[in-house]
Parts: sequence; C-alpha cells; structure tokens
Amino acid sequence: MADNILTTDRTTANIAIAAKDVAGVLLPRNIITDPAGADITPLTDAALRAAPVPVSAIALPLPSGAATETTSAAILAKIIAAPSTEATLSTINGKIPATVAGSQPVTLRNAAGTGIASLALATTLEGILTSAGATDFFFSTANATTVQLAASATFTGTIESIISAQAWSIILTSDQPGTLTLIEYIDAAGLRPTSTKTIAVAANVPLSRCYTANGNYFKLTFQNTGASTTTTLNINTAFGVLPAVTGLGNGPVALNEINGTAFSLGQAASALSLPVAIASDTASGSITTQNLAPAGVATAGSAVEITLSGASTLSIQTMGTYTGALSLQATLDGTTWVTMGGTPLINVNTGGYLASITSALQSVFQADVAGFTKARITGLAAVTGSATVTLRTTAGAAAMVALDNSLPTGANVIGAVTGSGTFTVDTELMAAANILDGLAASTTSRVGTDSLLFNGTTWDRARANLNTTTGDTGAKTVTGNGATQVNYNASGAYILINMGVVTGTTPTLDAKVQVSMDTGTTWVDLPGAAFVQFTATGTKMLAIYPGVTVAANTAVSAPLPRTWRIVWTVGGTTPSFTITNIQVAYID
Repeated sequence: MADNILTTDRTTANIAIAAKDVAGVLLPRNIITDPAGADITPLTDAALRAAPVPVSAIALPLPSGAATETTSAAILAKIIAAPSTEATLSTINGKIPATVAGSQPVTLRNAAGTGIASLALATTLEGILTSAGATDFFFSTANATTVQLAASATFTGTIESIISAQAWSIILTSDQPGTLTLIEYIDAAGLRPTSTKTIAVAANVPLSRCYTANGNYFKLTFQNTGASTTTTLNINTAFGVLPAVTGLGNGPVALNEINGTAFSLGQAASALSLPVAIASDTASGSITTQNLAPAGVATAGSAVEITLSGASTLSIQTMGTYTGALSLQATLDGTTWVTMGGTPLINVNTGGYLASITSALQSVFQADVAGFTKARITGLAAVTGSATVTLRTTAGAAAMVALDNSLPTGANVIGAVTGSGTFTVDTELMAAANILDGLAASTTSRVGTDSLLFNGTTWDRARANLNTTTGDTGAKTVTGNGATQVNYNASGAYILINMGVVTGTTPTLDAKVQVSMDTGTTWVDLPGAAFVQFTATGTKMLAIYPGVTVAANTAVSAPLPRTWRIVWTVGGTTPSFTITNIQVAYID
C-alpha cells in the first residue's frame, strides 16, 4: 500500500508495516486478534454482537478521585455513607446551589415550563400539597388604599381573584363617616355579582370584619359621606385562611337544627325548643329571724331577695310554719332599702290587699315593683319557725289594683260595692244629670261651677262660638218685633237675614237690632245696628262686635247685650216679605 512503512527487524531484513496517513503523519495500523492469535480485523457489526469481547483495563492508570468499587453493593454503600465521609455537599464541584435561610431553593414551573418567580393568590398550583395555618393570608394591593378622600369622593378597588382563598378580611380607619361596599362576583369581568354587603362606617370608629369567601372574585368601594376630606383613611384587605367572625370578634354559629330536626322561630313542641334558664327571674329561701338592718344589708336568714331586671310584677308564695309579719321592700341603688307603704300586696287567694304578709299566712301574693332594681321579702318584726319564700318576676302588670290606687288604662269596671257601718256623703256634689241653664246656686260645689257662668241670679252653661237662629220666619206684611234672644256669654255676633219671596208695589222692609236692660220690659235701638233696606229677595248681614271696623248698615263696634231682638218696619202698597230665617253666629 502507498501508506506502508518500511523498517527492518532484528536480522536487518526489510519489513513493510501497514500505516495510515493522518495529517501528514504515518501511524501504524492495529490488528485485533482473538485469544488464539488469529486475525479478526476488521470487526463487523455481526461479529461485535455475536459474543462478548473481553476487555481488560487492570493495568491502566485511573484518574485522580475515580471510584474503585467493583460491585453495585459497594457503590450503594459508598453513596449512603457519603454525608459522613464528605466535608459538605458544596464540595461536590459546586453543582448544588447555596441554601437560602437554611433551606434548599426549589424552582417551580408552570405547565408551559416557565419558572414561577413568586406565588400569588391567583396562581393555581395543582398537585402541590401545602399546609394552611391560621396566619396564611395575602395582603391585597388592588383593594387597599391610604389615599385620602375629599368629601363625597369614592375609592373604587379593582376586581381580583379569591378562588384560592377561604375568607377575606377588611380593616379600616377613617376620621370621616363613610359607606363601605363589599362585592363578590362569579366572573372576572364583574358582570355577575353574587353578594353585596354595605356597611355604614362611623367617623373615628375603627372597623374590623372577616367574611367567608363564597365568590370567585372580589372588589370593594368606600365613599366619604362626611363634610371634610379624610386625614386618617387606611383600608387593608387580606385574603386566605382567615376564619370569619362577628362584629364583636366572635366566631359565627348558626343554629339550624335540634337533634337532627330543622327548626324555625316561633312556638313549637318542647322537643324542638331550646331551653333557656334566666337565673334572675326566680329566687327562694327561708326566713327564720328578724332583720335588724331594715335599710341596709339584711341580717342573715331574715330576707329573700331578687333582682328585677326590668320586671314590673313580683309574685310571692309563702309556705312553712312561722310567726311574724313579712314586709315587701324595694331599692333603686341596690344598697338602700325602703319598705313599700300603703297596701302593696294582693292576696291572690282572697283578693284582699295587705300592707304586709300576715303572721303565719300561707298564700300567693302579687305586687307592683315597676321601676325598682331589686325587691325582697323580709321580717321586720320578731320571727319564729321558718317561712319558706319563693319569688318570681314577670314583665306583665299585676292582675288587680287596690282601690287606693288609680285603675289601669283600659275597660275597667267596678261592680257592686257592699259595705257596712256609717258612710259620709258630700251633699254639695251635683246629682248625675245634664247641666242646664238657670241652675240654682245654693248647694253647687266648684266641681259643678267650673263649667258655669253666674248671670246675677242663676248659673248658665259656658259657651264657645255658637250658631243658632232667632225663630223669626214667615210672611211679614206689617211692622213687627221678632222673638226675644239671650246672649249668654258671647262678646258679639254676626246676624244674617235670609229673605225669600217679596211681593207688592214698591215694597220696603227696614230691619234693626233692639236691646233691653231689664230682661225684655223696655227696649231701645242699639246705635248704628240697622240693616241695609230690603226691596227684593236676598240676604243682608250685620256684624256687632267690639273693635270691628265700623261700616254703615254693615258693622257696629259694640258688644251685644244679653237681651236683644230684631224689629222690622214694612212699607209700600200691599207689601209682603217672607223671611226664610234669621241666622246668628255668636262670637266669644
């Protein structure tokens, strides 16, 4: 071959060695032989796959730090023992990143393979198990602000996802009143709100609320409803594992069932009712001795006390064998006690009223204790034996009222009264009858005269403004006088004549007012009190009143005396004037 190399052996004979030209250098070609020395060059693919080709590297030098284990078990043991035999992990060629705060950093990637720099609330991490603690929450920047608002201005947050949150919390301070609106949505565009909560925020009253997150998205608004710009407005919003609480900071509890049965408000069977015991509505005890401190803290064993808590009626039951009267006491300040006077106790058994519970009496009583803080039954006199006393308060009024007290409001009737002994009757009281004018004044008390006026001889009823008629009606063909009128207590009057049919040739009728100072014996004209002349059908009115503006035939400034009448003068040929009526409006 052209690439052969010529050389000599130990006998100086020429030998040709097969070679290959590599970049101008002839390199000897190698021949692979089998263990018997037979030439097996070149190896084919079939030859390589037909049987293992032994390779020995026992004599080859190993690189520094190379493994010397010859079995898998030895290699595994070496790996397990590595932490104790190696100085640190960072010595392994610096291929392991440095720790952060004592922990090994881990890179999380999303489905597209992009690294996640930080975990935001809206990031959905599938297949990653996390521990949710009580303080696992995230502060919102889209629904939080410290920017101050002018009067009537509104801060509007931005819709953000709360899909991964269990609850949301709002903390707010403001020196101006405002309206806080909290909205949850089912969609990110905010087109389908699922719940809206509106809270009135008072000025300088901090707000702290937490709610269960039922929606998918959230936004809040706050409007300054005050008259000035806020100076301390600060709204913080947080999402996460925050248990919802009430306005008082208590955990919310919903009572939806009892023993597995749903219930609703209202009266129900006892099995579906919640028993409630109010400790202050009943009290019981024994009285065995006299109270030596009637105005203060009672002597031990001398009183049974109850807190009224706004109750108005006290029911009392006494049992046992004892002697000594028992009295009812009450207090407002809880310290100073006063014995209730009169007959405050009703014996339900007999219906009688008592100033105190009679010695040895066993019965049930009621008393009105409205307005007091506490009440007690106590022995103010010597007591022997033991009186068992049970007290109970209720909000209703006592069923009965003593006759020395006012009857309660409502339809109350006192039936027949039976008595014995001597009864004193006040003969100055008026008989039960309608009061009439001209009442005799000899035995009338002030109770009767409060509504009467004295006319010099008898008493008349006092009157307000009054409308009446004189009784003068019918055809008037000649001059005549009307019926005598009595003005009981009016200052003046308006007098109206209604004239009906008028006939005759040139008929005239002139009417005027006359008065009498001797109750109808002597009559004189009241100066200026004349009506406009009648010549046809129509009405004419005359005002008689002190201080009225004077107008001829229309108004007279004078009081109207007690006794008066209308007189008329008729003129013309065969005149006839039919008076429909004469109306009088007395003015006080």
